[in-house]
Amino acid sequence: MAVVAAFKGMTYNLNKITHFERVVTPPYDVISESEQDEYYEIDPYNVIRLILGKRKIGDSDWDNRYTRAADLFNRWESGGILTRSQLPCIYLVSTEYELSDHNERRTRWGFIALVKIEEHDSSVILPHEKTFTVHREDRLKLMRACSAQFSPVFGLYEDKSNAALSMLEEIKDSPPKISFREKGGYYYRMWEVNKAPIISALIVPSLPFKSGLKSVKA
Repeated sequence: MAVVAAFKGMTYNLNKITHFERVVTPPYDVISESEQDEYYEIDPYNVIRLILGKRKIGDSDWDNRYTRAADLFNRWESGGILTRSQLPCIYLVSTEYELSDHNERRTRWGFIALVKIEEHDSSVILPHEKTFTVHREDRLKLMRACSAQFSPVFGLYEDKSNAALSMLEEIKDSPPKISFREKGGYYYRMWEVNKAPIISALIVPSLPFKSGLKSVKA
């Protein structure tokens, strides 16, 4: 069984950031240089400045895209742009999208939580794609500089009875903490789940992860 836990996550401050479609981006590793420039121009608080900072001539060990991201991250937190949850949470998330060839809308559900790192041969969490050294080192440098994980790992778990989502029915019917539609038509929602009984029911016993850890994504 995978060991799953709640955590005190950090999100944009709802009192200061209201147009979330302006501060989000696709995963860092699919963003081209021209798209990077576009996201920089869209909003001064776009997350691109943390997950994919620009390189500069003269970058050094003490002044580079990672150290600049760390400095900006700290300034956003101290300035109230980012805020940390006061209670350990699990974050319920949904993505509504349209099947291009069926004219039908569907919703993918999931949640964000901590998952214990397992040994490669433990068979508790199964890897399902090759990750590249350059990407692993890049994300590790960013994580070490900022003491934060901006690119959560995407995983799938087996739940044939849909037990996990059933435990969150009450949450699903409440207003989400964050909701927005991005330019591609995808509609995103996120709920902050901090009720101890719901969290305990969801993670004890822990969920059986069957497939798979992906390369680090933003």
